[in-house]
Amino acid sequence: MPFDPVLAEFYARSRRMAFGELEGFFLYRVDNVSDLARENEEVHWGWPEVFRTSLIVFAGEPALLYCFATVPGLADADGVQPVVKIDPYEDVVAIPVASSVDRFFDAYSHALERRMELIRQEAEFNARFEAEFGPSAPDSLRTLVSKDTPGTHFPWSVTDLMARDASLVELLRAGRFDFLMGGSEDIHQWVEKVLAAANT
Repeated sequence: MPFDPVLAEFYARSRRMAFGELEGFFLYRVDNVSDLARENEEVHWGWPEVFRTSLIVFAGEPALLYCFATVPGLADADGVQPVVKIDPYEDVVAIPVASSVDRFFDAYSHALERRMELIRQEAEFNARFEAEFGPSAPDSLRTLVSKDTPGTHFPWSVTDLMARDASLVELLRAGRFDFLMGGSEDIHQWVEKVLAAANT
């Protein structure tokens, strides 16, 4: 399968992928494109043929089977490939997340910024609350709730970020990802939200 030019350049310039985890996903650590192809054979094992033959996986989520892949068959005239998030649990399905690797990194970084802002706001709220009412009891509801780190769930809670990607929206409107989304109602409803956000 043809390799995305942005990823190819990235691997060509990096002797080894040594970035480790980037809050929420990690890039496969390989020395070159050939190594990534071998890595894909392992990741694809057990997937339906349409996924094995349509995707190049380049990143995954720590301790989970979710991963991110480019779709060579949907490349534009310059060979730039869109990115999907693969959900291999139960039925293997893909969630379209960006029209290119660049747009994927951009959207993900903005989602992380939102998460950091939510964490900052929660910390300020907890500090004000504690200053006024004192520390909460160890087993209180407030203590249990505050243990949950606020977050943005990529891509589910950031449809507005996806809607900024005009090329992605165009691909979604044309139904170009339908063969990867399967019958998942959640994904189809999410796509409708992205398209609605793009119209506002």
